[in-house]
Amino acid sequence: RVLDPACGSGAFPMGILQQLVHVLRQLDPKNEMWKDFMIDLAIEQSKLAFAQDEETERKARLADIEEAFNTSINDPDYARKLYLIEHCIYGVDIQPIAVQISKLRFFISLVVDQKPTNDAIHNFGIRPLPNLESKFVAANTLIPVGYDASLFESTETILSKKTRLKELNHQIFLAKRNVDKQRLKEEIKETRKELAKAIEDTGFVSQGAAQLLANWDMFDQNASSPFFDTEWMFGVKDGFDIVIGNPPYISAPTQIADKVLAEQRNNIIKSKKYKSLYQKWDLYIPFIEMGTILNCKNGVTAMIVPFPLTNQLYAKVMRSMLTSDYDLFELVDLNGTKIFENATVSNCIPFIRKSASKGDTCISKISESLDIYHAFKQPHIDLIQDEKTLVWNVTNNEHKSNRFAGMNVLGDYCYISKGMVLYSEEGLFTNKDIVSDTLDKIHCRKYIEAKDIERYEIQRTRYIEYDTDRVPDKVSRPTFRELYNVPKLITNCLGELKVTVDFNEHYICQQGLRIAVLWKDIISVNNKSIASSIKKYSRYSRKEMEILSNTLDLRYLLGILASQMGRELLTLQRAGDYHIVPEHIRNIPIAFATPKQQQPIIDLVDKILVAKKEISQADTKRLEDKIDFFIYHLYGMTYDEVLIVDPETPITREEYYKNYVNEK
Repeated sequence: RVLDPACGSGAFPMGILQQLVHVLRQLDPKNEMWKDFMIDLAIEQSKLAFAQDEETERKARLADIEEAFNTSINDPDYARKLYLIEHCIYGVDIQPIAVQISKLRFFISLVVDQKPTNDAIHNFGIRPLPNLESKFVAANTLIPVGYDASLFESTETILSKKTRLKELNHQIFLAKRNVDKQRLKEEIKETRKELAKAIEDTGFVSQGAAQLLANWDMFDQNASSPFFDTEWMFGVKDGFDIVIGNPPYISAPTQIADKVLAEQRNNIIKSKKYKSLYQKWDLYIPFIEMGTILNCKNGVTAMIVPFPLTNQLYAKVMRSMLTSDYDLFELVDLNGTKIFENATVSNCIPFIRKSASKGDTCISKISESLDIYHAFKQPHIDLIQDEKTLVWNVTNNEHKSNRFAGMNVLGDYCYISKGMVLYSEEGLFTNKDIVSDTLDKIHCRKYIEAKDIERYEIQRTRYIEYDTDRVPDKVSRPTFRELYNVPKLITNCLGELKVTVDFNEHYICQQGLRIAVLWKDIISVNNKSIASSIKKYSRYSRKEMEILSNTLDLRYLLGILASQMGRELLTLQRAGDYHIVPEHIRNIPIAFATPKQQQPIIDLVDKILVAKKEISQADTKRLEDKIDFFIYHLYGMTYDEVLIVDPETPITREEYYKNYVNEK
């Protein structure tokens, strides 16, 4: 059995169907074994049927099998597909329209393997399509109904109703006449209600849960169930051999900001079904755990998910579970390969067997021709590169971040924040209403967005309404005024890192920008945002960070972040994530340097800033190369490691070692 718990329009279930058909075609080219298996299964099922005439039921099933396998009217793949669909493939999606498209896909796949005739009376030789209501359902996969599934075995009445349902689902799958379909639909609905009542009568399930079970109508094409239960909806009790899928990627902030998603998030937490939920968990996290829950013993879950599974804090508990509670036997590293056109993150594919961990994982890679191949075995002692964060190392080299573990991070020197969210929560205004291209009494503060900055420069300045009734007090996220009145580093939030500095222009920054101000420059500011940041992220006291921030110049920090090494350090933090979030910036390791060591970098940064101010987009590569030279040495990089970070560096090996001695 194979399940896709977020099947969408059915691409993955259809893919698995095609693969299974291919396997059957290779193993049994004449369809003889597959036909014998279906006949044996039909005979066994007819013995269990509640049909009044068992022999009649058996003959009907055998006749249907003969017709399906008749190669004069059907391609051999028809019978392969038909019975694979009935017995092996299942899908769930929260959107009814997606489920309908999935069904349509499977209908078409069956129609193309039939041989049409000119007989209009008999539908031109095309067999009636199967009913897929018990194969694809619209439901919220992550929400359980809240009852003990063992109740299905608790009384004779429950057992008999359950067995009857299973038989009815088989009958309606292959029912040909509309009158038979309608009769079976009504009987299925009635049997479900009787079964729900029998479960409620045990006294071990609430009336509300029993009502949910009773009210679920598999034939309502426009409804989506608020719960999902494999036995109730599919008659599957013992789990699935394979759970596959591409679950939704929805970040915690996006979930919380949306009313429907926020309610779902709360319901997922309240269900107490998932152990993997940690801090700002993304929605794909419980989907992975749901896959392992639904697996049978030794079953496999394989999902294509964001690469940040391997390194982000919200996935820490999930990583622990995958390496300790299960057999993570393979991880496909797709980092850097664009799999989905509109996705903003790289991907990976964990293959998880529901069995004891074997202590290592095969790391697979993708070639330029998009072939996936086994690269190397990674013992978990090497896979888990940091016992505190449980971040995974999917390379066969020592991960660089291990080397920098003893360094302070940018957040130890700077308070890090997003910029302002400018719209009104009450809908009174948007950012367009409060931003102007010209300076006036109302629009009196300089304003920038992420698209306005490049490395070392601000290319466009506009003006924002400020100190009015609306701004900043009534914007959605005003941050705090002092944040914009002190020198600050400013970075973008997407793609390649761009960083510049604002010493005295006091720019107001929009939410697409990340801001870093030295702790010493906000020494007199106290508010909930700062207190919360220190509590969540800081290993030092505020006083200690204020002292630390006196040891480094903001221009030195700018030089690091804008360097090739800075971009590499950010890459190690976000590991394939297209976004740049404050946590990424906050955790960049900063090499300590004495004032004497900082000075050549500060001098070069000053020259670049002057050049960019005089001529926008001025060519400062020669100066930036010199900064790279100093930064590499401060981080203790060998020349071979420099070539990995920047294969096109103009620095020769001889210059790298000889010149640094001279500079010192």
